[in-house]
Amino acid sequence: MYFNAERTILRCIENTAEYVDIVYIAYSEWPWSRYNTEARTQYRNNSDIKLLQQSKYIHKIKIIEGIWETDEDQRNAVLNAAKSDGIDYLIVQDADEFYFPDEFEKNINGIRQQPHFPYYYNPWINFWKNLEYVTLERHNIIGTEFSIYSKSANFAMNLRDYKDIHFTYSRQPNYPMESALKLDGVCYHLSYVYTDEDVRMKIKTWGHSQQVRQKWYYYKWLAWTPDSRYINPMMGPVWEKAVRFDGRLPKELENFPIPDHQHIQLSKKEKLMELFYDTNQLRIYVVHHLKGLVAKKLKLGQYKATR
Repeated sequence: MYFNAERTILRCIENTAEYVDIVYIAYSEWPWSRYNTEARTQYRNNSDIKLLQQSKYIHKIKIIEGIWETDEDQRNAVLNAAKSDGIDYLIVQDADEFYFPDEFEKNINGIRQQPHFPYYYNPWINFWKNLEYVTLERHNIIGTEFSIYSKSANFAMNLRDYKDIHFTYSRQPNYPMESALKLDGVCYHLSYVYTDEDVRMKIKTWGHSQQVRQKWYYYKWLAWTPDSRYINPMMGPVWEKAVRFDGRLPKELENFPIPDHQHIQLSKKEKLMELFYDTNQLRIYVVHHLKGLVAKKLKLGQYKATR
């Protein structure tokens, strides 16, 4: 999807276009309106569609234009076009996602070896502020297991074997995660390598707008330091903090322009308020996961009872 992505779109196309038959790009002048009903009065797509003509893969690019109410509506427009074109597997790669060639080929080969799953997901690394920091994901409720790797929602959809498959929420399909196959190729996701204003636009227009915690932009974005904790905008403790990244990057990210950021120094009172904010975020996180565990246990009990 090509929305406010001029810094990454050509690099993204360059990154993986040689591996696919068609590069579908969904473009709208306007943001989605379902998540924030005022979004279209405040924002407009600042990406120039003519920029795509500069890609050496322009012969592979198919632009899908429209005005969509939701993230999934826009993705389904691409999915339907792919179905009409006879595409067997639709790879889901947003404009800020990148792969090393061997990692991408690893995923493609994984699909070839096990081609009958409804969809496929893979690990990714989420970059924070610039290409020097990545988010550290919490992998258990008590906060003893962490990793820079998290789970992508969707790498590819099987359109050949599952005629009814479609997106139901953002990039999640109408099949449970338990039915999908995990691939090994890592995605490098520039999810928060944006200017302050671009991040403000993102949280006001994307599919998670209603889930973003109040004060997140102030406490966790503008006032961020390497010591900041609980930085995920929807469920703070999911991302424990941001840590230094010393790994390699795909070649398309060489000389990538790093955005400038304003930094706000919190007062003593604001630091205390941030501590209260963090405590509340941890409480919400724990309650959310406990409810999830109970629901999972009940579901498992119902499954056993019906066998």
